Amino acid sequence: MPKSAAEAFYQADAVFIGTVRLAEKDALGFDSLAIVNVESVWKGNSILGPEITVDGSGDTLHRAHIFQHGEKDIFYLRRLPDRIGQDSMPQIAFRADPALQRVVALEKATDDLKFLDGKIATENTWENRLLNGLPSCRWQICTVNAECVAVKGICGNWEAVNATFEKDAETYIQERNVSVNCVDPAAHQSSKPALECTNLICAVQQ
Repeated sequence: MPKSAAEAFYQADAVFIGTVRLAEKDALGFDSLAIVNVESVWKGNSILGPEITVDGSGDTLHRAHIFQHGEKDIFYLRRLPDRIGQDSMPQIAFRADPALQRVVALEKATDDLKFLDGKIATENTWENRLLNGLPSCRWQICTVNAECVAVKGICGNWEAVNATFEKDAETYIQERNVSVNCVDPAAHQSSKPALECTNLICAVQQ
């Protein structure tokens, strides 16, 4: 498991608090397949549903992550292909490999909560507004409204960037969209929004 919340955050597709509603046995007989109710989300809101499948199964060389009904954790997870027609568990699925992803019991997650709440507070909710965050916040820096342009973001959300970096942002988003399955991309197909330069940051007008 990643040693720090920061390392786990940047490696994960989604970071959230969730409660295990049901734990199922994997192929080796361990309770490592869970249905998790999603609660507070720090990252990946556009690819999460109200409940998801979390696969913590292991193999003969790697231990499984064992889940218990009712446990509440902070999850740092990697997205898996949807489980279409596989079983009765939710189609939206994530991996909780004990060696690669971080799952921390909420009552033991004081340091994680300090990092996550501090990150959102100090980064102007950048990671929370985008699916996984554009790789450079300087793409948003501006001095006047005219410098800002709108680009169709990951899963169809509109994002505001400085016109100088429009092509960089579009290329990045196109590459990410190939590997991401959106919960409901059609819900975000609205007309181009009005933009403004607020506190030296390009933003979509609310």
